[in-house]
Amino acid sequence: MKILISGGTGFIGKSLTEYLINRGDQVTIISRKSPAKAPLEVRYIIADPNREGAWQEEIAAHDAVINLAGASIFRRWNRSGKKLILESRIDSTRNLVRAINLHGKKDMVLVNGSAVGYYGNTETAPATEDTSQGEDFLAKVASAWEAEAKKAACRVVCCRFGVVLGHGGALARMLPVFRAGLGSPFGWGKQPFAWIHIKDLMNIIALALDEKKITGPINCVAPVAVDNRAFSRALLAALGRPAVLPPLPAFIARLFAGEMSDLVLKGRRVIPKKLNQFGYKFAYPDIEAALADLLARKRPH
Repeated sequence: MKILISGGTGFIGKSLTEYLINRGDQVTIISRKSPAKAPLEVRYIIADPNREGAWQEEIAAHDAVINLAGASIFRRWNRSGKKLILESRIDSTRNLVRAINLHGKKDMVLVNGSAVGYYGNTETAPATEDTSQGEDFLAKVASAWEAEAKKAACRVVCCRFGVVLGHGGALARMLPVFRAGLGSPFGWGKQPFAWIHIKDLMNIIALALDEKKITGPINCVAPVAVDNRAFSRALLAALGRPAVLPPLPAFIARLFAGEMSDLVLKGRRVIPKKLNQFGYKFAYPDIEAALADLLARKRPH
């Protein structure tokens, strides 16, 4: 399969590129600049997906488009930060969709990024793909992002990611603190933590590419939920560190991170209903096995 990736140089994109190459796909990446260590098998188009340009004509030569482009949410959620988070997703997706509709093929597929933040705070009732949108900032971003993707005149799959655990991303931010034995839950500690091992995420994206019956949103989360306290205990145990410290009060998290503290203070209990219906078998269904695997393997160079 010939696959075009927007956002292929980020944490998830790098792993996905390697995964797709290993399974025999041809990968093209749209990037603002060529990376220092680019795989020889990958073709790079140097362009800004947030702007229209000649790169859009490249869509015609591909069977699938994967869109992961978007500014990191790990920044201050002030007015300018929120604007960047939203517009970096909307503009790039809009340009990709225009290119698909103008140059693409109706039998191609767009696999678009999204997040379980779509559901807002779901601490009580578990969310499935049928659950309505939440009302907070991340919910509105995810909803708007998906709405742009759905305008493509082809099969569209919106992957609602939980926290992706791998060599990078959120786990890399947590490890220094937890290795020092200082890791603790946030707030009351019982808020659900929706997560997924990066290997399972790669397998799910491949399923979305290959299985023509999969359309619309798909929850990319592990089937066994944990709360914030249980995750902290599991990570400390995997690192061989002492028992979990008392929870960090919510007001302290909000003092340092502002509204972005919602990422850890609000719970998201999410069920991978659609994956279960398609019979997907998780490689890492529980958090202990997932962390043991990630912490046992050396970080890739």
